[in-house]
Amino acid sequence: MERMTPAGETSRLHWLLWTNLVLLLGGLSLSAPALADYWFHVPDTSQLKYVAGNDSKIYLRNLSQFDSTVLGCCYNYWIDVSTPGGQAIWATLLTKIQSAQGIWIFVSSQTAQGPVYLGDL
Repeated sequence: MERMTPAGETSRLHWLLWTNLVLLLGGLSLSAPALADYWFHVPDTSQLKYVAGNDSKIYLRNLSQFDSTVLGCCYNYWIDVSTPGGQAIWATLLTKIQSAQGIWIFVSSQTAQGPVYLGDL
């Protein structure tokens, strides 16, 4: 085995450091898609199934019927009608249900339970 000079050892060390840095930064840029802040469209809100809970929440029971990536039945996504914002969301949803209109629904995560918000995108 050939013995390296101090300059050769320094050069090899720099090469190794740069190679590791590039690999590290490259790996950080290849992150998996986030499963948060997720919007999906319900084309006919009259098909939504819901139940009013004793905890001042309206549970939307069949959102996975409209988007298979969100959690399935039954108490995963809700509207908290104990707040003014939740009451406004529920009133908007009831209006859309009555007229069988479509609406965009926002969940904070496709894979975790949480509140539902509405939007017109």
